[in-house]
Amino acid sequence: MPASGPIRVRFGSGYEDEFGFIPVNCRELSKELTNNGIDHIFEEYNGDHRNRMWGRRGRIYNEVMPYIWDMIGDGN
Repeated sequence: MPASGPIRVRFGSGYEDEFGFIPVNCRELSKELTNNGIDHIFEEYNGDHRNRMWGRRGRIYNEVMPYIWDMIGDGN
């Protein structure tokens, strides 16, 4: 992370996660971050803990890696 950049928080959970505590706790964390004025991105998506993770249409390829790449910069 660039020293001059903001701390970025992003997380998500599936509506039908097999670990029932995850969606509940993610929602609560998002509320607390908002209440304390901390910028963040919280996404809830259809499916479970592993839904649409891999492949060209998956979240890793389309959401996670571009987010990380943007966060660390392209090295230029």
